[in-house]
Amino acid sequence: KTPSVYATIGGILKYQRQNDEAAEAYVRVDPSDPQYQTAMVNYIDILTSKDQLDEAKEALNKAIQANPDNPHYHYLLGNVYKDGKDFNRAVESYDAAEALGLHDGELERELWPLYYSRAIAFDLLDRWDDAEADLKTALEKFPNSPVILNYIGYAYADRGIELDKAKNMISRAVMAAPNDAYITDSMGWILYRMGEYAEAVTYLERAAKMRPYHMVINDHLGDAYWKVGRKLEAQYMWQRALDYYDETEEEQQRMIDETRRKVKEGKL
Repeated sequence: KTPSVYATIGGILKYQRQNDEAAEAYVRVDPSDPQYQTAMVNYIDILTSKDQLDEAKEALNKAIQANPDNPHYHYLLGNVYKDGKDFNRAVESYDAAEALGLHDGELERELWPLYYSRAIAFDLLDRWDDAEADLKTALEKFPNSPVILNYIGYAYADRGIELDKAKNMISRAVMAAPNDAYITDSMGWILYRMGEYAEAVTYLERAAKMRPYHMVINDHLGDAYWKVGRKLEAQYMWQRALDYYDETEEEQQRMIDETRRKVKEGKL
């Protein structure tokens, strides 16, 4: 079938950042159109950027009904569920995408990011063994990705396991992305976990300068200050962490009670 003009028009409008108009063009692309998959990817990107997750789910379910064997729509649906914090359904969609996208035991290349996405969902479901397996696979596929190196290295550091391996991974991530506050924080945190407190302070102070209003970074810096004897500064950073608590973030939800205790008691 000959491609319609709507996918092309949508692409032009999206490039021009006229997202509402682009979305109107994309919804007119027929599921049998050769450009439908590209149009759907762009359309879902627009909807999720506007936090219109219900509309994104509806559009993807329609796409799946029309093209049930296409793994990409299941993968996109998994991402939408993950954005909406419905991690069980996210995993179900990722599993479906994987099953459809496997050929001779190998997942098609365009779907490789699935391993990292599903790992996050597994981790947030407290299914660490499954998350670790997917992270290792993701790292095999993207061995130099600072995002993946940082995620698995930080996860190890936070659990107090595989610390030497974690330090190596995060060091590689820092070299690849030296101005990323979260990766810099991870480097400081792994050094803290290894008892290298003075060096940890150096990295955590740098991260706090880059992201001064982030609860986790401020909390980590407070802990490191306490360990090197800078106890008044530690208490200030813990209070600062509390002031910038974001209740929508899972990691911060897990940390908040301990941060409140440190502020109340004035000690680590």
